[in-house]
Amino acid sequence: MRLPLLATRVGILAVKLFVVVLVALSIFPLLMGGIGIDLEDEEEGDWALDGSTIRLEAPLMVSNDGFFDITDLRVGFTFKDKDGNVLAVSEMAPMDIPAGRETAVPIEIALDLYDLDHQTRSDLIFNGTDIAFDLSVQVRYTWNLVRMSVDGESEMGWDALLGNLQVRSDMAYLREMDGNHTVVVPFTFYANDMVQGGQALALTEYWDSHGYYANVTQAVDLRDNIWEEAVVPLSPEAYDRVMTGEEQLTVRVTLFFLDCSNYQETTFTEQWGAGW
Repeated sequence: MRLPLLATRVGILAVKLFVVVLVALSIFPLLMGGIGIDLEDEEEGDWALDGSTIRLEAPLMVSNDGFFDITDLRVGFTFKDKDGNVLAVSEMAPMDIPAGRETAVPIEIALDLYDLDHQTRSDLIFNGTDIAFDLSVQVRYTWNLVRMSVDGESEMGWDALLGNLQVRSDMAYLREMDGNHTVVVPFTFYANDMVQGGQALALTEYWDSHGYYANVTQAVDLRDNIWEEAVVPLSPEAYDRVMTGEEQLTVRVTLFFLDCSNYQETTFTEQWGAGW
């Protein structure tokens, strides 16, 4: 089971159920006339990353079998961090629900990650975080003579968009080609469903206990089960030390995404000539 995808699906359901509850409360006085709400599971919608903005678009079917039109139905979202600071505000366009008809009400949520402070954005991308949101529903009915509003609050947990970065030093190996020496260091991480198809930047740095340093930068396509190999150049002296004796090596891989970064570092020592 892929936890990021699971968390995304649960988040969609949680948001839609929360909307249903508040819409139902808002139009409760009309229930005797026959008001129905349907989640439309066949078209549940998906969270998606559009540039730097996370969006959810999903339909909510509201049927009005009562005597009066519901007018000016408004649903608004206010996103907050765990400390209650407002991160972003998103409001859907007002909708009318005519009597005797079923109307699709699109739920549209937008959260621009650049509206978040750097630490909150970094946590959401690499560590996962909790986001609170306030939801307000306003309606008018009975020829616009009656107005009602209901507010509610909930929380939504997010798994990391890019997570579980690991430097696979246990799978590293030396390679010689056309007189050039390199060390190949694999690294792995996962990409949440909503960012797949995009790209991240990976910087791999290598240094040994004698002060040799090298690095390589590569673009990484975001997909399922990411396994990448960083090919780091070695000087003849650095290569000889690895091959002929016990050498302490350090490798750090840093991922960059939406102006945020996260790294994993490992230091290891072995009899390189025998082990490689």
